[in-house]
Amino acid sequence: MASDNTETYEEELFLQNKISYRLTTKGPLVIDGNVEGLFVISRDISQVKSAEHALAESEQRYREVFNQQFQFMSILSPDGHVLEINDLPLKTLSATRDDFIGKFFWDTPAWKNTPEWQAIWLERFKQAKESEEAILTEDTFQNKSGETRYADAAIQAIRDKQGVVTGFLVQAKDTTDKKLAELRIHYEHALQEKYLNTMQAVMVALDERGCIRIINPFACKLLGYQESELLGKNWFATCLPQPEAMEEVFPFFQSIMRGDSTGVEYYENEVLCHDGNKRLIAWHNTVLEDESGKIIGSLSSGQDLTEQKQMESKLLYRLNLEGALSEVSANLTQSHSDDLDQTIENALQTLGLTVKADRSYLFQMDVSGNTFSNT
Repeated sequence: MASDNTETYEEELFLQNKISYRLTTKGPLVIDGNVEGLFVISRDISQVKSAEHALAESEQRYREVFNQQFQFMSILSPDGHVLEINDLPLKTLSATRDDFIGKFFWDTPAWKNTPEWQAIWLERFKQAKESEEAILTEDTFQNKSGETRYADAAIQAIRDKQGVVTGFLVQAKDTTDKKLAELRIHYEHALQEKYLNTMQAVMVALDERGCIRIINPFACKLLGYQESELLGKNWFATCLPQPEAMEEVFPFFQSIMRGDSTGVEYYENEVLCHDGNKRLIAWHNTVLEDESGKIIGSLSSGQDLTEQKQMESKLLYRLNLEGALSEVSANLTQSHSDDLDQTIENALQTLGLTVKADRSYLFQMDVSGNTFSNT
């Protein structure tokens, strides 16, 4: 009988020019409470160790290949939890494995604060389960700074030998630079054709999601931002007064991008500057399309009308006031004593409406110039 002082350990031996492994157990041999000797049990586990080493090397090779892929890769559970992800998306998003592993795919940093992606991904899982082919999509995601970026993605169901779905493989490639290059080509083409003489105008190019992709220096200066602070941000949420922008203007823009509504070539609206001031801009707009005719964004050229409108308002006010004073003076000059009170009442009403005052008074000065009386 062995005592409680037995020990088990692995040994690495070099025998006949090769390494072998043995699992050894030894300890005192106790019979009727007395130590009668020493027992040793040794078993050759070389094949087991070789299999473990081969498996570890295989897993290491898999990990190295998985992480060296030029595209994003992630393995998901059947319900959408992240089981594995390669290094490239972590570097792109400045994230860690803990930000992804064990979380629903739509709750990871790539789609932070965009709850609509849960329904999108659940629908894609459903489609992938029903298809033998990969589901191809064009997606957007957010990097750490909140910039919207683009990716071509594929999601495919992983099945066991019986055809049961055991998970999903998601692969994606960042296509932001390509999309921006396409948008810039259309922007420059439209600029040459329609806006050659608008260097002192606000120039903004938006993608189909309303995110700023190109904005000229004049616009940045007018709005009080650096270009880097605006690129990738939603124009309507960042640069227009709320809540009207997101509740009314942005939905109309989305309908134009879907092709459901016709765009407005000219309109005037206010923009919200970084310091909280508002500027009135007159916009000329055009929709940008790719070679196939698909709408990919919009290009707008705007002229700041703020000072012009203020001057027009002051001039109109002055003209209206001078006209009212002229009318009042003429009526008072031509008035008879018996209807003077009514003439004065009419004069006060005219002046009050002109200057938008709650009350109006007419003062009379005596011949000495020292005494006033009013109505």
